[in-house]
Amino acid sequence: MVAKGLAVAAIGVLLAMIGRDPITGASRLTFGMPGLSGGLSLIPVLIGVFAISEVVIQGAKLWRRKVDKLMDSVAEQASLLQGYDIRKDKLTWAEFKSTIKATYIGAAVGTFIGALPGAGQSLAAFMSYGLAQRFSRKPEEFGKGSLEGIASAESGNSATCDSTFIPLFAFGIPGGATAALFGAAFILMGMTPGPSLLTDNTAIIYALFLTLIFANLVNLVLGKILLPYYSRIAMIQPGYMIPAVFIPAIVGTYAANNSVVDVWVLLFAGALGVTLRLMSFSLAPLVLGFIIGPGAERALRQAMIMGRGDWTVLVTSPIAIGFYVAAFALILLFTVALRKRA
Repeated sequence: MVAKGLAVAAIGVLLAMIGRDPITGASRLTFGMPGLSGGLSLIPVLIGVFAISEVVIQGAKLWRRKVDKLMDSVAEQASLLQGYDIRKDKLTWAEFKSTIKATYIGAAVGTFIGALPGAGQSLAAFMSYGLAQRFSRKPEEFGKGSLEGIASAESGNSATCDSTFIPLFAFGIPGGATAALFGAAFILMGMTPGPSLLTDNTAIIYALFLTLIFANLVNLVLGKILLPYYSRIAMIQPGYMIPAVFIPAIVGTYAANNSVVDVWVLLFAGALGVTLRLMSFSLAPLVLGFIIGPGAERALRQAMIMGRGDWTVLVTSPIAIGFYVAAFALILLFTVALRKRA
């Protein structure tokens, strides 16, 4: 599994390298196509790898299924749903307790990732999901509707919303698109994002904190009320869901940048996702490599320029050494956890 994960992550990094060199600006891996000079967009890659590949696989399953078996299955499901009251389908206390660890993992990872400028919610969700699976007692249920997987990914995704303000308040650098909008609003109001923002505008910042807390409470109440209606989506037959997903995916991808190239990237990513799924490869490392790749390459190239090509510049800073030690400790921790689980 580790070798497959590294291989898929390398594919993600390779896809991220398509476009212009971040330092010299030279085109690379574009195969002479001007539309690829700007690189691959995140939206078509994500939608293609996950949504389109799933649509193709589900469509293939429906195609192979015989009509009579399909009708018998639909009739059986309809009989099972007779007398079913969706309002009684609630999350039990035992189910809630089983997701607490995954929720805390997602919250911690999301807070950390959100504090990193430009990391984004997608990276936090995938990292939270991966860590929760590593420390779960039932990792084999992940990818099959596990409540722990849902709790970790969603808590990691949600935790980044507030933590993106940390670099905005500390350094004046927005951690995400929402924080950037707030930073622009602060500038329009005559406030300079940075360390002095907290001391010079204490009342406004505390009002913002209270608003964020109140928004989380409102989100909790609305989610509790609307959850029974959201769960009805799972009862829709796949035959109706396939076109309902495929068509908006194509239209949305084109509308994002008004680019036909993005549509072709979407279809290519879908074909790649189908291939990896059929070969039992995990798709999450590909996305992580694609998201992290550009920033890691840019930082490495800048460090090499500052060190005049000397690789020892990467280990001269105490902070860098600290990160290396932390990364090694995490790898060692994961290795021990995997051996104990085996």
